[in-house]
Amino acid sequence: MEAQNLAMHETMELQGLLTFKTTCLTKTNMLKQFVSDEHLTLVLQSFMDKDRLHVKQIQDFLEKNMIGRSSIEEVTHDDK
Repeated sequence: MEAQNLAMHETMELQGLLTFKTTCLTKTNMLKQFVSDEHLTLVLQSFMDKDRLHVKQIQDFLEKNMIGRSSIEEVTHDDK
């Protein structure tokens, strides 16, 4: 697939999705520490594996299709 520059709103939506997936991964990892049921542990591990894959795919897609990281940093750090 040929790389294309994403519109700013598309980039922001993907950044939001990336944040959500990272939060899910962190929360699942924390929950897994308190689970004693082996089957539930396997289910949570499966969720974590999928979330890691999704995070990597989104990151790779953003790297290929963004104009540059600085454009996102400018939007998210304007309050400096």
